[in-house]
Amino acid sequence: MAADDSLEALVTQLRRARSGLREAIELAAGAWERARRPRPGELEVWTPRQVAEHALAADTHYAGVVARTVDGADTANPERAPLVLPSAAAALGACEHAGERFAAALAALSADQLILETELGVEVGDVLRAAAAHLREHARQLAGVEQR
Repeated sequence: MAADDSLEALVTQLRRARSGLREAIELAAGAWERARRPRPGELEVWTPRQVAEHALAADTHYAGVVARTVDGADTANPERAPLVLPSAAAALGACEHAGERFAAALAALSADQLILETELGVEVGDVLRAAAAHLREHARQLAGVEQR
């Protein structure tokens, strides 16, 4: 296993990615319901609210996948309800909640379990990498919002 594939490294990637998303949400607060202008070739542009709702719902889903794989917890699967974030403050609260759900899932996770196959058909380590990459992607998307 490469150094950046260790449990500690993956947890660090997730924390940094979530921190970046929080910062991007704070920066986009002034344009919460305004989408930026489309770039050439873009068919759809989301508002910061839509980006945050999508990113944080996915993050909560990833946390549930890890929890269900590692110890069968989170079987109620509450993340299926649509996430509604009418303000950046609400998004920051949801970001905190998603972080707590991930922390609970990670507390039960050992390095040996990174190779367990999840309901998504990929290993737990892959889910952690995907979750961090997804948060980073949407943090960059939010950072591109025009602050009018």
